[in-house]
Amino acid sequence: MQRRRPVNGNEKISALLQIDSDGSFLIAGTPAADGSMFRAEFDARGTLSLVALDNRQWTETSVTAGHERHSPNGLLSLRTARSAPDGGVAARSVLLSTTGFRRDRDLTIGSDDTRRWTVQEKSPDGGLLNAEGRFAQGVTTLTRRRSDRLGNTLWSEDSETTYDEPRSPRGVGGSGKRSAGAAGKRSAGAGKTTRVRVTDAAGASLEGKQVVFATDDGFRKVNTINGDLVVGSTVEESTTVDTDGTSTTIRVETFPDGSQRITTITETGGGPLYEPDIPSSRETTITAISSDGTSAVVYHELTQSSTNESTGTSSGYWELTYTDDQGQTFSERSGWAVDANGNYSKTVERTTPDGTTTVTTTTIDANGVGTETTTVYHPDGTQTTTTTQIGQPAPEPSPGSESGSGSSGGGTGGGGGDGGGGGEGGASGSGGGFGGGFGGGGGDGFGCKDDCCDDDGDSEECPPRMKEASRTLPDFTAGVFDALDGVRASTAGGGGAPAEGMVAGMRQRALLARNGHRRSGGTTIPIGAPLAEAVTRAADHLRAGPGQDGARAARECVDHAAALILAIAQSGTVDPTVISTARLACRRFADRVDRVLSRHR
Repeated sequence: MQRRRPVNGNEKISALLQIDSDGSFLIAGTPAADGSMFRAEFDARGTLSLVALDNRQWTETSVTAGHERHSPNGLLSLRTARSAPDGGVAARSVLLSTTGFRRDRDLTIGSDDTRRWTVQEKSPDGGLLNAEGRFAQGVTTLTRRRSDRLGNTLWSEDSETTYDEPRSPRGVGGSGKRSAGAAGKRSAGAGKTTRVRVTDAAGASLEGKQVVFATDDGFRKVNTINGDLVVGSTVEESTTVDTDGTSTTIRVETFPDGSQRITTITETGGGPLYEPDIPSSRETTITAISSDGTSAVVYHELTQSSTNESTGTSSGYWELTYTDDQGQTFSERSGWAVDANGNYSKTVERTTPDGTTTVTTTTIDANGVGTETTTVYHPDGTQTTTTTQIGQPAPEPSPGSESGSGSSGGGTGGGGGDGGGGGEGGASGSGGGFGGGFGGGGGDGFGCKDDCCDDDGDSEECPPRMKEASRTLPDFTAGVFDALDGVRASTAGGGGAPAEGMVAGMRQRALLARNGHRRSGGTTIPIGAPLAEAVTRAADHLRAGPGQDGARAARECVDHAAALILAIAQSGTVDPTVISTARLACRRFADRVDRVLSRHR
């Protein structure tokens, strides 16, 4: 049961406060004397969201602490969005990893829907990727530069994307008008053209052109590549999307000697995020055809995963078989799972051409403690087994300890989702760079969704995206962050200034009871003056902005959550057991945050 009650008899001051049995809590409504709206939602699985709305101005900050999908490496995501006085929107996203990886994104959307964004990625070895883009009047420009830790340029890229009126290239019929807005869907025949030039450190260059156009049953991509790196080669790509959401991409690369390389990618999407169970799969097959017509499958990869938001669990399976240039075949497969408490397990099996099979099983609990057992099966029938301890047990904080103190360490956790995807070019909603066509995956360059990640997010350079065990971002804010991550380009949704178009949704969201998962055992109580004061301090901090130090902003948000819990305890109207659970959950969340921040100080 959920009720709103006035504070100190003032009918203009009311709020809903709910504490769940796992320590998650929600404060929503108008708990301040000035009538401004505020929403604080803490998910014990690893997400904190703070929202403030004052008249027509609004702001949100979201902090997520979790771990990489296939390893215990910790991840921390900070995302902020706010309205600008001129009616535009400013957004910032920071992603940190215990590996040392860091990504900073900044996006501004003008009142006329003009967009500018910058991205900087720092890899664990000190290398940098800098990108700057702009979208205005239907044209997207993007500049990117990759450098090593000494500042030497490895490659640079300049691209421009323009949108075309409906047409029928290559004999494909279709007509229609382009929808209004940067993110408007285009009917059959409409398309866009991207021209890009890439130069490497040696001065060799590659120029490409990609034409994407819509069809009645999906869309197609036609790519052409010429330059010093690939002479006379062409790439044609077509993508169709079935009514059930299944996407099939066929890419044909034709080389000067007549040989071909055909890549087929089939993906099934996870569907809407509000569905309890989110399955997904991706299968890639590469067939090589020589100039004499001989064909052979040289690569096959299958990835399957499922996330259940109602239980907070996720699992997946991956297999890979490929043949190298010498004709040797390698295979590998793995399975992994994360339970609701953040306990992680993974088994990997690798087979080499000589018949040797290696099986590695890793189990890690929510505190980062576990074992890794490796067994090698040799061709002669013998086997060897080794076991390695991972992490050290950490003392469990007592229920009565202060929530959100600055201690580091703790566990990797299992909650939250960074949203991932996108890339620098995607912030405009138009792609930019080579797009997915020249390498696969729908990213922003060389077949890489996040430039340094492969399609599943695994690489030594960049951490995978966090599993989406919980999605607590309100719809209006998700729109801004999706634009930042390359999913959407328009948030106004009906004309007018972008920030103005989101105010109504902000007000409605601030009054809702639960935005993410629902749990039983919640308690609804009246709100008192100490909590109203804590809310006011948090709201004032949000309005001041996060500044450029994303790490410090994330920690300050955690401190505000601890202060809110303390204020609830001071009200004296909540069961002490419930308060202890909430304080312990907040303390664990702070430990996850500090574990990542300690790597970036």
